[in-house]
Amino acid sequence: MLDQMKQTGRWDSLKLQWKSGDPNPPHRFWDSDIAKWLEAACYILTLQPDPSLAAQVDEAVDNIRNAQHEDGYINTYYTVVEPGKRWTNLSWSHELYDAGHLFEAALAHNLYCQSRRLLDPLLKYIRYIDSVFGLREGHKAGYPGHQELELALLKGYEQIGDKSLLVLANYFLEERGQPRPQGHYFDVEAEARGEAPNPGPSPKGAPKYSYHQADRRVRDMESIEGHSVRAMYWLTAVSNLARVTKDESLLEAAERLWDSTTKRKMYVTGGLGGMSEWEGFGPDYVLPNETGYLETCAAIGLVFFAYQMLLIDPRRTEYADILERTLYNAVLVGVSLDGKRFFYENPLATVGKLYERSAWFDCSCCPPNVARLIATLGKYVFTVGADDTIYVHLYISCTAELTISGGKRITIVQQCNEPWNGGAKISINGPDAHRMKFSLRKPLGAEDFKVYSEGINISSLELNGRVETYMTGGILTVDFAYSARAISPHPLVLDNRGCIAFMRGPFVYCAETIDNPQIKDLRAIRIIPGRTPREFVEKREFSEWGLDPIVLKVDAIILEDGVRKEDEVTLIPVCLWANRARSDLRVWLPSLLPDEGLA
Repeated sequence: MLDQMKQTGRWDSLKLQWKSGDPNPPHRFWDSDIAKWLEAACYILTLQPDPSLAAQVDEAVDNIRNAQHEDGYINTYYTVVEPGKRWTNLSWSHELYDAGHLFEAALAHNLYCQSRRLLDPLLKYIRYIDSVFGLREGHKAGYPGHQELELALLKGYEQIGDKSLLVLANYFLEERGQPRPQGHYFDVEAEARGEAPNPGPSPKGAPKYSYHQADRRVRDMESIEGHSVRAMYWLTAVSNLARVTKDESLLEAAERLWDSTTKRKMYVTGGLGGMSEWEGFGPDYVLPNETGYLETCAAIGLVFFAYQMLLIDPRRTEYADILERTLYNAVLVGVSLDGKRFFYENPLATVGKLYERSAWFDCSCCPPNVARLIATLGKYVFTVGADDTIYVHLYISCTAELTISGGKRITIVQQCNEPWNGGAKISINGPDAHRMKFSLRKPLGAEDFKVYSEGINISSLELNGRVETYMTGGILTVDFAYSARAISPHPLVLDNRGCIAFMRGPFVYCAETIDNPQIKDLRAIRIIPGRTPREFVEKREFSEWGLDPIVLKVDAIILEDGVRKEDEVTLIPVCLWANRARSDLRVWLPSLLPDEGLA
C-alpha cells in the first residue's frame, strides 16, 4: 500500500512541489488516502514495534506539518492546484472530508507515541475551521459535502476532552439540511462561484441534495437515501452525538435510520448501496445482485455505525449481529488474502466478467480504510458498560486491556476456535476477576450455545441472545457449534425471488467458477430443495494463506445446453472468492421448480 502511495504521487504531494503544467496533479482526496494509511500505521505500531514503519510514519508527519499554512489550513489540492479557492465548493471539494481523516490520523499518532507533534497542528487546523464556519456574523453556514469530519471531531472530543470539538461537531450535524431564508447552502456557494448547482446523481423525483443526506434535517428523515459511504459516516457521527449528549430525539432518528439501513436496504452480506449510478441506496428492498455497487467503504462505515449503536445499547444484540455479519463478509471480501489487492465494489453475482482484485485505484479510499479498520479490530470485541459489565460481542482470540470505574485497568484474554469452529475461553488476570460481570452474546448461526462457570452450565440465564453472569473462578468457557443453513430472501426483494443462499456461522457462502469447472454458467444452478449441505475442511485450495476453511457441497440440478443433470456444487465463504484466479461468483441460487428444464 505504501509503495502504491509513492508510485502514484500521493506520498510526495504533501511536499507541495507540484506546479501548474506538471503531470499528475494532486487530487482533492489524496490527503485523506495518506491520512488513513498513517492512522492504520500508528495503530499497528501500538501493537508491535516496527522501526521501518515508524520511520515512514515520521516522514508522513513531517510532510503534513510542513504543508500547514500559517493560519492552520492543510490541503494539498487547494494549495497547489486551485490556490485561492478554499471553501468555495464544500458540496464536492472534499476539503472537510480530508480534514477529518487528517484529524483521525493525528489522534491515532497521539495514542501511538504519546506525542502532540501531529495533534497540535491538527488542532490548530480545527480551530481555523471553527473560525470559518458557523451561524455567527461573518461565518459560512456550510457543512461537509462528504461527511467525515463530524465523526472525527467526536472521536477527538472523547479522546482528549476538548469540548470545542463537540460544539463544532454539533453545529455541522444540526445545520445539515436546515432550511434557510437565503436558500440551501450548496446552492448559495454554487451561485457565488458563478456555476449551476450540482445536487449529484439521484433517482428521478428525489429531493435535491438527498445524495448528500442534506435535503432535510436528520430528525425529519424517515428513510436513508443517497450516497452510502457519506450516509454511514454521517450516521456514525449522529449516533455518537446522541450518545454523548443523551439527546433522545437524535437517538430516535439514529434508530429509525438504522432500521431503514439494515432492515430494508442491506444485502445479506452486510453490503450497502444497490444503485451504482450514485453509489448508494435505492428504494426499499431493491437489492440487485449483478449491478449492485456495495462499496467496501460503505461496509466499513456500517461497522462504525453499528459500533456506536452498540455503545448506546450493548444488550441489543442486533447491533453486534450486523457488525459481525458485515465484518466477515462485506468488509473482508474487499481485500485479498495476502493483503495486497482490493475490491472497490462487491456485487453478489457476476456473469462472464472474470473478476480479480486491483492493486490500486484512481480513487483509492477503500484500501487504507480496510487497513485502519483491521488495525483497530480489538475495540469491537469487548466493551465496558457503565456498571463495569464486560460485554463480549465478537469471539476473536485476543488480549485486551480494558478500563473500568476508578480508572482501573484489567487484562482480559480470550482464546477462540474461530473463525470456522465455535467455542472460547475467557480469563481475567488479577485479583478482581471473580467480581467481574460478563454479558456474552450468542453469535450468528451458533447452535447449542452454552456458558460454563467453574464447570457449571449457566446457559439457562440466556435472555435476548445474551448470557449474563459473574466470573466466579477466573475462567468462563463458552461452547457453541456451527452448521450450514439455508436462508430465504425477504419476500419483497424480487431480485432473489425463488432463490436461497447459504450461511455457516457469520459467513455467507457463494458458488465460484474455479470450484465448479463443470458448470459453464453459474446461472444454470438450481438447488434441490430439502437436501442438507455437506461440510468439508478444505486443506489444499487455500493452504498458501494458511487457511483450511469449511466448504459446502450442495445438491443441484444443472440446466445447460438443453440438458438437465444432477450435480454437486461447491460453495466457499464469499470473503475468499477471487483469490486463486479470475472468476465469477453467485450468492443467491435459484431453487429447482417442479418440471423445470424438462420441456
